[in-house]
Amino acid sequence: MVGANPASPRQQSKCRSVRPTFASRVSGPSPPETGPANNVVPVGAVPAERQAAISARRLELESQARAALDADRRWWQEGGFPNLKTVLNPKEHLQALDTAQPGQLVVVNFFAPHCNGCRRLYPKFQQIVAQNPDVLFVKVNVDSEAMNETCERLGVNRLPWFQLVRDSVTVSSFTANLTTISRVRAEIKEHNTRLQKSVVGGSGDGRPSGIVTAAA
Repeated sequence: MVGANPASPRQQSKCRSVRPTFASRVSGPSPPETGPANNVVPVGAVPAERQAAISARRLELESQARAALDADRRWWQEGGFPNLKTVLNPKEHLQALDTAQPGQLVVVNFFAPHCNGCRRLYPKFQQIVAQNPDVLFVKVNVDSEAMNETCERLGVNRLPWFQLVRDSVTVSSFTANLTTISRVRAEIKEHNTRLQKSVVGGSGDGRPSGIVTAAA
C-alpha cells in the first residue's frame, strides 16, 4: 500500500499564506464600548463642562453683538440741543409743533434709523441746529406704523424729508440729502422770522420801550 505523499514545503507555505475570510475577520473581538461605565471617551467628544463654557461664551458674544447693533442704530439720538426735539408718534409730533412761539420757524426732519441717507446727513443737520438757535427743530422718527398716516397726509414720500412750518402753516416741504443740504440752509434763511427790538414810543429819558415786534 502506497501512503499519501506529504505536502511539499512549497505547498505548505502556500496554504499558510491564505488570508482569513471576511467572516473570520469580523468575528474577532469587538471594540470596547464607550461611556462613563468604563471611562472610555470617544475620539472628538467634548466634556460637558467644556460644552457649557462654549455655550456661555457664545451667548455672551451674541449679547455683545446685539448691544453694539442697537447702539449703532441709535445714531439719531446723538446731540443735545435746547432747540431740538425728538418725536416718535403723531401725538408727540403735534405736541412739539405746539411748543413753537408765535412767528417762530419750525424745521421738521423726517427720518428713519435704517435710512443711510438720513444718517449721513445727520452731522450736517446738527450743525444747522447749532447755527440757528432761534429756530425750533423737530426730528420725527417715522419707523413705526403709527406714523404712516401722518407721512401720507403731509406728502412725505422720501427720506430724509424736511418741512418748514410757521404758525401752523407749511411754508416749504422738500427732500434733501448730503449733496443738497444747502437747500435746507437756504430755506431756513428765506423763511426764518427774526425777532428784533423796535422802539415804539419811549420814555422821557429817550430809552427804548423794549417792545418786541416780529420782522421778516
